[in-house]
Amino acid sequence: MQYRKIFSNAGLSTYALIFDEGDEAVAELSRFAGETGVNGASLSGVGAASSATLGWFDFAAKSYEPNRIGEQVEVVSILGDIATTEGRQTASSRHAVVAKRGGSAFGGHLLECT
Repeated sequence: MQYRKIFSNAGLSTYALIFDEGDEAVAELSRFAGETGVNGASLSGVGAASSATLGWFDFAAKSYEPNRIGEQVEVVSILGDIATTEGRQTASSRHAVVAKRGGSAFGGHLLECT
């Protein structure tokens, strides 16, 4: 992953992140936050992936049911946030919509994306 600060004003900054082939995006987001000291942010993105795992939240079980898509997908949208917990651990919440060839789309909590 490569990243660059592209705008900064009054303490607010905008970064562009570009993932390399084979990068796992969720892990790289955590690395980015740790390296830059970002402790509160909103995020958005688009792109392509060789595979993705989206989670459907089972409210009764309080856990995600993973839905793995083991083929190339177009990343139509990623929206989420990055925050730092009281213990200074980086946490993020990401939701995504991905589309397969032919246009069928799938959405959920982004658990993995390569």
